[in-house]
Amino acid sequence: MNYEVIIGLELHTELKTKTKMFSDAPITYAAEPNTSVSLIDMAYPGVLPIVNGQAIVLAMRAAMGLNMDIDQLVRFDRKNYFYSDLTKGYQITQNFFPLGSHGHITLDSGKNIRINRLHMEEDTAKQTHIGDYTLIDYNRAGNPLIEIVSEADINSGAEAVEFVEKVAEILKYLDVSNVKMEEGSLRCDVNISLRPYGFKKYGHKVEVKNINSLNNIAKSIEFEIKRQSEILNSGELVDEETRRFDESLQQTITMRKKDHSVDYRYMRDPNILPIQISDALLAHTRDNLLELASDRRDRYTELGIKNDDINIIVKQKELSDFLDLVIEHTTLYQNAANWMNGEVSAYLNKENLEVSDLQLLPKELAVLINSIEAGKISSKQAKIVFEDILTGKETEAVIKDRNLAVISDETLLLGFITQAIEANPQSLEDYRAGRDRALGFIMGQVMKLSGGKVDPKKTSQLIKQQFDSMV
Repeated sequence: MNYEVIIGLELHTELKTKTKMFSDAPITYAAEPNTSVSLIDMAYPGVLPIVNGQAIVLAMRAAMGLNMDIDQLVRFDRKNYFYSDLTKGYQITQNFFPLGSHGHITLDSGKNIRINRLHMEEDTAKQTHIGDYTLIDYNRAGNPLIEIVSEADINSGAEAVEFVEKVAEILKYLDVSNVKMEEGSLRCDVNISLRPYGFKKYGHKVEVKNINSLNNIAKSIEFEIKRQSEILNSGELVDEETRRFDESLQQTITMRKKDHSVDYRYMRDPNILPIQISDALLAHTRDNLLELASDRRDRYTELGIKNDDINIIVKQKELSDFLDLVIEHTTLYQNAANWMNGEVSAYLNKENLEVSDLQLLPKELAVLINSIEAGKISSKQAKIVFEDILTGKETEAVIKDRNLAVISDETLLLGFITQAIEANPQSLEDYRAGRDRALGFIMGQVMKLSGGKVDPKKTSQLIKQQFDSMV
């Protein structure tokens, strides 16, 4: 029997702030364990939390990008549970009054995936289990998070991946988070259940926790569909449980059964007074939202850049930002996109670099592109120049120092052409016999004589004129 697949997602995203949600400890990644902590993070007696105002602004940006209603009265609650990754014995979150609600994401198919809520909370410590021991790093404890909870509107692994990609793209372009799943900045929980087509009642839900890549989201869903289908087809019920995806086994593994609902004893946090977001701050945040990826795609389309190039560039925001700086100095927009997707991306991949690591100056890449179009250098010479400007040099200085300027003087060009024809008289006989390849042969000889520095277009015209005058 085939079943309808019902999926809801919970995305946990670290906000791009300099300090933690309720303390002044710095946000770090891969720092020495337990070095980026404060007394507040460690819950020393008598300490009180101070709300990070920038975190609220970033959360508002995210809610706006996800088409959500915003609750202007910010209130925090306590989620009580005892675990070693939480020194206070509770997590500060927003259970009763989330900052954002009733949003949506539109998939490429036109289908809307509703978003139930977006709330702020603090992250927990990172645990590393080694045999009978657990090592705890509190550097992550207290990092500001937003949790984005979709409705159960997703019906396949492909839709789930697309939803995550679109949310991540919005958060990235709004500068809310770096959304690097490999660093834990974006983590995903998948809730999945199956039911026979036509049934309204949901089947038993299984939650797969802390999935750290788009590929694993798809694989965990595919595995669960197969596993749950086999259980239902055998006449049994699927256990409600929490599972994890094991990359080595390529399957989900049971973590704990859900025999009953966990009572977290939610309560309002008495140490944090409600914070009123003013109409002025709300309007200022909305008026100063950064350009979304969808808007950037539209802008590039208007500039005449091909769709395939647009899709590649926009998926990498840093590459797109660099392109924007390049096209401030050239109107050859498609050529600029070609260089970004070609030589620039190839260099980054070869050297395993980020765009931020580039010494290449956007203006100098634009000057290079303009120089090719103006006939100052050939495409072949441009690659030589490109290698030099990758080190931060100026394009025109490299062209001058390497003596790479294209020869376009007609007298000099005719001298090369005459020399080439005289050295290869058979080419003239071939041309007289109607063999046009003679033109290309002489062009190659002129390139050799000039060191590849002649203007190809002008030289080709002069070669044909010279042959025609001799026929």
